Amino acid sequence: MKRIILLFCAVLFTCALFGCEKKKDLLYFGLDSLPDIGDYTPEKTNERWYEDYTDTLIPQDDYGPLRPYCGNIVDFNSPFFGSTELYLYGLCTESGVIVTDPVYTSVEKCGEWYILRSRELKKNDEDSFSTLYQYSLAKTDGSAYIPLDSNASYASFFFDDMVYLNCYPDIKLYDLEGNLLAEYENAYMRPDDDYLILTEHGEITQSGALYQDVYLLDRDLKVIAGPEYDISCLGNKLYTTRDRDGRTRLFTIDGQELLTDMNIKSFTGYIDEMFLVSDERNAYVYDYDLNLLSSLSFERKTGVGLLEGNILSLDFGNRNYEYRDFQGNKLDYENISFLTEHYVMSRGNTTYIADSEMNVIAEVEGKYTSVEEDPQAGLIYLHSYGSSSIKYKAYSLKTLDWVLDEVVPLYSHMGVTGFYYSYEQNSDNISTTYRIYRVSDGEMIYSGNDLPTYMKLDEEMLLFMRDGDFALTLDENFNEIMRVRINND
Repeated sequence: MKRIILLFCAVLFTCALFGCEKKKDLLYFGLDSLPDIGDYTPEKTNERWYEDYTDTLIPQDDYGPLRPYCGNIVDFNSPFFGSTELYLYGLCTESGVIVTDPVYTSVEKCGEWYILRSRELKKNDEDSFSTLYQYSLAKTDGSAYIPLDSNASYASFFFDDMVYLNCYPDIKLYDLEGNLLAEYENAYMRPDDDYLILTEHGEITQSGALYQDVYLLDRDLKVIAGPEYDISCLGNKLYTTRDRDGRTRLFTIDGQELLTDMNIKSFTGYIDEMFLVSDERNAYVYDYDLNLLSSLSFERKTGVGLLEGNILSLDFGNRNYEYRDFQGNKLDYENISFLTEHYVMSRGNTTYIADSEMNVIAEVEGKYTSVEEDPQAGLIYLHSYGSSSIKYKAYSLKTLDWVLDEVVPLYSHMGVTGFYYSYEQNSDNISTTYRIYRVSDGEMIYSGNDLPTYMKLDEEMLLFMRDGDFALTLDENFNEIMRVRINND
């Protein structure tokens, strides 16, 4: 190595002494033979609002809108999931100035407020984490910061003016000023339309049944109905109850009981302001104003459901399913699924794709058990029966032909469309290479061993991933927003 350096210095000295106009390319010897490492991105020193480490949002009026960024990715061992990665987030200004260091494990947004979940409280074993967190409420412009309970396992917004905190076995409700609205012992709660379902934990009997009391509450936390064994809303006009004996009843929201002449067994599938009521042999479909839309009788049935487009799904047991319209006419398909804008139906070894009016627009060979739709890209993703992988084929509604093979739609369950990925598994080092593509032009926009994680903030979606020693924050088009060097803590 020393000989190479001395030789290189000698060349420089000779060029300087005698001139090297015809041999100046020698100074770049070997560059064309080096491996391609891509475009080099120099380390970026992130601008900070505060010079010192800041683990609590300091309220100020001049931050402007704050947004989450990924600032650290910590490897740790979980008793449930084994070795995994924990993404940590901070808050920064729109121009990328860091306001809080990466101390949050999640951020949830509702209008002008964030719920911030601070890093887990560590157990004695520094490699594992408890399930309790410190939650706080913050204005998205950083002008207000309100600590909540430090002994909670879950928090979320209810509607647009309430915060729910699960402090198992109890729950607490706060307003957006941090005031405690209500506290319920030994219970949990969920929203249902514009109402709340409060469930008090019950005791397990000798038979193994869990008896509990369920209540229906309005937004003012006033009890409308209960206690019952189960309560569900049908839109904002009706609710159903079920007692411990299985008796099912229907009420208006002000408590008037309806359909008292029926021996109701179940309510299922309320879609497009319709709901289905069934007894032993009959099925009735009503709208929310109690207009009867369909009434059908059957010799026998195990179950009945309601699909989009005025379709009834009937289960006669032993995997014997039928589909009928509201007039009782049988639809000649073995399976019907409604996606975002289209139906996918099967008969024998043929799959049919139909529009929202059930007009068939395409027929493809094969039978598929899993289907998804990307309306933005005009694609139907189909996954074959009996396949051990999760890879899909993509059928174009524009060209009426297959366009992609062995791909997976990306984040479709989050309502994000326009992207898909492929992956290859390497058996030698037990790794997986993921490649993400934009559907509109087929351009590959990411390749690596991990899929980016994501965070949905109202209508905005952020993506987060590791890039060597850096934690990256991307927008939903995979444009880089923030790059922060990972701290190995």
